[in-house]
Amino acid sequence: MKNLLLLFITLFLLNCSARKKANELSHRGNHAAAIDVLVNKLANRPSEKSKPALYNSLHDAYLKLVAQSTQRINFLKIDNSNKKFEEIFNLYSTLVDKQQKIKPFLPISVDGRTLNFMMVDYSFDLVDAKTQLTEFLYEKAVGNLKSNNKMAHRQTFDDLVYLNQLYIKNGRMPGSN
Repeated sequence: MKNLLLLFITLFLLNCSARKKANELSHRGNHAAAIDVLVNKLANRPSEKSKPALYNSLHDAYLKLVAQSTQRINFLKIDNSNKKFEEIFNLYSTLVDKQQKIKPFLPISVDGRTLNFMMVDYSFDLVDAKTQLTEFLYEKAVGNLKSNNKMAHRQTFDDLVYLNQLYIKNGRMPGSN
């Protein structure tokens, strides 16, 4: 009987801790990590009693992530900083990744209402951001190679390795059609 009670308490605390951890992450502004925690918890078949709270937390974290990322992307698009291309690409990549993680659970209904996750197709924006990042890194590399600065050449190598990884990650090598 003690073992059963201990098991029940442990499972209850584990169930609550995932939602609590996700809420803490979300309150700190790390909505992407909160989504990861909640998706992992939902994938491990939580109890029917805890699902509505997990779904509501997932919905809140997703909406906050979209709002935060969209606001940052809009700011970066009007900024003249050279670092903006990589950050925009990473923000779009995060949005696409989180949508892919949430899609298997859709549609989600809680207490008779369907939660609207506002799934947006970011494919064109992601490709555009990747193209701008690629052009920026390539132009930077060409400019650095023309200099006689050894550190600039090392930075060029790092940039070209990163550029190569961008294309390998997406299953395409540079120059292939």
